[in-house]
Amino acid sequence: MCLDCRIYITDPHDPFSAPAKCNYKRCTNKWQKKVDLMRPIIFLCVVFLSLLSSFFPAAGQKSDPCYKNWVDSARNAIKVQNYRQAFDFYLDAFSEKSPKNPVHLYEAAVVSARTLHERLAFMFLNMAAERGFSYYEHASQNKDFPSLDEVKFKQCLERIKKTDSLMNYLTIRLDSVFEKDQIWRKEWTRTPPDSPDYERIRQQIIKVDSINLTEIEDIISEYGIWGQSLRSVGAQNAMFLVLQHAPLDIQEKYFDQVEDAVERGEIGSWNFALLIDRMMLRKTGVQKYGTQCTFVNGKAEVHNLIDSTKVDEYRKEMGLEPLSEYMDYMTQEQQKTIER
Repeated sequence: MCLDCRIYITDPHDPFSAPAKCNYKRCTNKWQKKVDLMRPIIFLCVVFLSLLSSFFPAAGQKSDPCYKNWVDSARNAIKVQNYRQAFDFYLDAFSEKSPKNPVHLYEAAVVSARTLHERLAFMFLNMAAERGFSYYEHASQNKDFPSLDEVKFKQCLERIKKTDSLMNYLTIRLDSVFEKDQIWRKEWTRTPPDSPDYERIRQQIIKVDSINLTEIEDIISEYGIWGQSLRSVGAQNAMFLVLQHAPLDIQEKYFDQVEDAVERGEIGSWNFALLIDRMMLRKTGVQKYGTQCTFVNGKAEVHNLIDSTKVDEYRKEMGLEPLSEYMDYMTQEQQKTIER
């Protein structure tokens, strides 16, 4: 990495922000062409995306493939104990995008410690703790940090321990929410629409959703949105499921926080695509990723795509399988439901 890339950066307050002057992309090993002659076309594209975002703010978003590629490369280097290379890859990743995922930051802290970069090791460890790293038992067994500075390590561990206790507490609360969210929905999927119980169960779902939403909003107001850091599968999915089933105004209210949770690795990009499609259908009548399907004679079908020719490209950006494979999967799941 040349020094200019770290001296001239887009955000002076973020040491990992992108270079302000260099247009070389290391993840593709190519120089980006200057686009002065393309400005009119780019301007029109920006105007179009701005208009679209006025209806739905995330319609133009996609994941950063360079960041993901660097993190994957770093993890592969760790597997073969090439910590020096892993250290370089994490620096490359963080120069592409400011890191929010606490697990990525913790892993970067570990390889920094193992390559004797003490200042960076504790900077990354502190950032991981600030962003919610909560695996206290795992971190407390690490021998690399105390060999560098035992006092600093214990200070970081105390913060991690507090988050660990919070995750255990939230797991208990959210397990109950998840159970209530699913119990009536499972009964509903097994009930024929012409059954006298069908409407009764639907009304019960509405009632439970309202109770669960009150609980979730209370948790979000005090602790934020959590998912993968929680200690059970039910709790990990509870907050997202309740927001997914919530009215549109609630989804809009918490959309930015959900997006931040995706950046932190708490909510998967698959679930985020589900939420985006559901909100887009409610607001504009179209969907981007094709996650919302209907069933005709037991076969899954998808309609109202914003661009059917690019749907697989959009899905790939979110780490999703091609639409045809998703339709086959949903058809199989529907058949299992019918058989039960």
